Amino acid sequence: MSGVYQNTPKWHVFRVKRFREKELALQLSGLGYEVFLPLVSKPLKIKGKLVERQFPLISGYVFVLLRQSSVESLRYTPGILCPLVFDNKPVSVTPSDIRLMEIACSHGGSEVEVVELGNTSGKLVQIKSGPFAGYEGLQPDGMPAPHCYVSLGIPGTCLRILIRNKNH
Repeated sequence: MSGVYQNTPKWHVFRVKRFREKELALQLSGLGYEVFLPLVSKPLKIKGKLVERQFPLISGYVFVLLRQSSVESLRYTPGILCPLVFDNKPVSVTPSDIRLMEIACSHGGSEVEVVELGNTSGKLVQIKSGPFAGYEGLQPDGMPAPHCYVSLGIPGTCLRILIRNKNH
């Protein structure tokens, strides 16, 4: 079974030099890799003018679709710091996690931030409407009702997403 897993392409997570994510994604794409770099537009003040600039949703990371056996081949690519590993295995995320990040990016990013979840207690809530309908979220103890965390498949990382009620 492990041979089957290693031959199935997965979205692997790589730590990269901050502020080089776009450049690296273009470089890897040019080498024939399928790369996902979730970007959000945010307003930035430059010389007194407000302009929109795109920033990575998760600073310092890119996602590359490849077989587990190929992960090591990217380790020494300039700009890549290392593959993200958990329990001595390369971390991969599911296509639904990639879709979650696409949705977050397409809805502005102003309501999205990546946070360390840590040891958070709370209640699980089902998101019933909006772009994240069908996802399960964690509403931490003491957090107001329209807020919850939606987990990505990256250990220790969650997207903090403001879920608005129709009444808000």
